[in-house]
Amino acid sequence: MTKRIITLVLALAMLATACAFAVAEDYKWSGTISVAQYAFGPIDDDQITALVEERLREYGYDVKFDIVYLENSQYETLLNLRLANQEAPDIFRVNGGTMVDQYYQQGVLKSWTEEFFRENAPDVAAFIDAGNPLQTNTNIVDATWAMAKRDGKMVCLPLISINQGSLLNVIYNTQWLEKLDREVPETLDDFVDLMYAFTNDDPDGNGENDTYGMSTTMLNIIFGAYGSWTGFMHMDTGFWYNVDGEIVSCDVMPGNKDALALLHQMYVDGVIDPEFVTGENQGGYWAISHSFVNGRIGVSHGARMTHYTPANLYGTGNQPGTVLQEFQAIQGPDAKVTIGPWIEGPDGHVGGFLRYTNTTLGANAYNAKLSDEKLAAIFQIMNIFATDKDLCVLAANGIEGKHFEYLDDEFHTKKTLLDDSVKDWQLGVTRLRGIYGPEHPLNEAWMEENYNSATNKWMKEVQASYKNLSVTTGYTNVVFDSLPSESTYMSELLTYRNETWLKIIQGELDVDYYDTYVEEWMNRGGAILTEEANEWYAAHY
Repeated sequence: MTKRIITLVLALAMLATACAFAVAEDYKWSGTISVAQYAFGPIDDDQITALVEERLREYGYDVKFDIVYLENSQYETLLNLRLANQEAPDIFRVNGGTMVDQYYQQGVLKSWTEEFFRENAPDVAAFIDAGNPLQTNTNIVDATWAMAKRDGKMVCLPLISINQGSLLNVIYNTQWLEKLDREVPETLDDFVDLMYAFTNDDPDGNGENDTYGMSTTMLNIIFGAYGSWTGFMHMDTGFWYNVDGEIVSCDVMPGNKDALALLHQMYVDGVIDPEFVTGENQGGYWAISHSFVNGRIGVSHGARMTHYTPANLYGTGNQPGTVLQEFQAIQGPDAKVTIGPWIEGPDGHVGGFLRYTNTTLGANAYNAKLSDEKLAAIFQIMNIFATDKDLCVLAANGIEGKHFEYLDDEFHTKKTLLDDSVKDWQLGVTRLRGIYGPEHPLNEAWMEENYNSATNKWMKEVQASYKNLSVTTGYTNVVFDSLPSESTYMSELLTYRNETWLKIIQGELDVDYYDTYVEEWMNRGGAILTEEANEWYAAHY
């Protein structure tokens, strides 16, 4: 009897083992994937990862996620130690093109063809091709793919950011426009005419000659209207443009001469604030133009429109934007601003610069030790997230009814159910970054739901109000990595440019000196950088 029982138990055990093997064989892939992406701190109580793993088993992936915490302030140092000791995770973060180049040359990055990626993650590839998220990257799709490649193969994923586009907007003092009965200008001629009116026609109504049209931040709008965004005197600089197949620096474009001539005349006529050299921000939060909020100038280009968001949008009760609060504290609680388009120049050029917020900064890279089979599984799992919104919500937002709830409002807003002492990342929420995407899930339905807010609705309406206020209107830098000789020449060239252009604007040099400046710029290393920029472009596009 005992022997029969033992035999039966053994038979049942063998059957269970066989069934287990049969189930395991049904999985498309089984194994552990380790990931060390951006994180504020370690997980205290992981309530998410096991649920995601369970959902993925329904798709045929018997995967375990090993979430590795690397302190963000020491991330690169700690990652380098792990790479040196052959202990790096499967997926890790790379900050910028220089870091990608360094790791690529060291041989610690896995590389693969674009075809391999498209085969295993077709919906993610389609997301990138469509210029997502929310079609804010449509003008730089080719650059998005190029950024992820070295020697023709992908070595990382580009970071697809919601904030791509001309992030800084042209902001006018509405009261000044109304006082002078003027419309928002769309062309350069109308803009210049308005600047003279802001200066000479007492727009603040105080009877004093104490106003100016513009200051530092608007200089680049003038350059942009003549065919080149330069970053002169403000922010962003050292850009390269494709001009009829040749890569040319923004600092030597021919239209700059016309822009300098106009700026000199406006300066002589007192239309540009004579203190423009010191800038518009006198300390504190970077986006505040003290010259603008204090009523010294009538227009600024030093902040995003979200800094000026009106209060109580669509009845939501939101507070006004950070800089609008500053503006209203000085100009009065009912003071308003008007957001205008980037100015169009005589040849159809439009100012505004499209920043690469979706560069390799913070992107996924993969350990060179990964097999092609495992890398394929990683991409296939990312593709599942690209098609399953509920899975994205679970991983990126948490459990509905426990970590958040949907508000019954126009925007289906997610409201946290956690008290201030608990952060969602401590519970595992958002900790599968790197698995579902470099930053956000690369899922259009999830993106639309999470960015369906009062602010974004308002932004879209504003952007649609003028043809030259689209997030895809403006200049794009076609060289997004450092050039080999940049550290040798660029700093001196920028100093030379700034000093020369200031002298032209202020009248110390004649505008015709610009031709001499271009020749000297080339002689001081610009010719070398131009050659390198063309070589880089040819290798990446």
